[in-house]
Amino acid sequence: MKELSKKQITAIAVCICSALLSVVVMINQISLTERTADILAANSKAASQETSRGAENNTSMVSNLNSHETTTDMVETEEPVSFGKSYVINKNSKMIHSKDCRYAENMKPENREELTTDNLDELLKNGYSICSVCEAQ
Repeated sequence: MKELSKKQITAIAVCICSALLSVVVMINQISLTERTADILAANSKAASQETSRGAENNTSMVSNLNSHETTTDMVETEEPVSFGKSYVINKNSKMIHSKDCRYAENMKPENREELTTDNLDELLKNGYSICSVCEAQ
């Protein structure tokens, strides 16, 4: 059997390290994809619950209006129903952040856009990704 030179051993070690690094990157990507799916499912569930609560509030407000002869005596006491969560997106890097994410706080104003949504599907379809630091929580 032929002995390997130091250069050959080094080249083999570099190839093995590269292969291991590729496996680690793929595992992290799969994990991030699974977490994104979990976040989207949770957002969808929360949105449907908010929609159902909003419909109940609207029904009670209509019945309150019908029970009064004039609307000048009424004072609005309920907070407006907010559907969705606030996010900060980076229009340049196409990343989605929570408002308190360190990357959102340090973002250039020309790249920054704040939005409120109950579903991130549309952003994800348009090439946006969820920040791996804050996970847009």
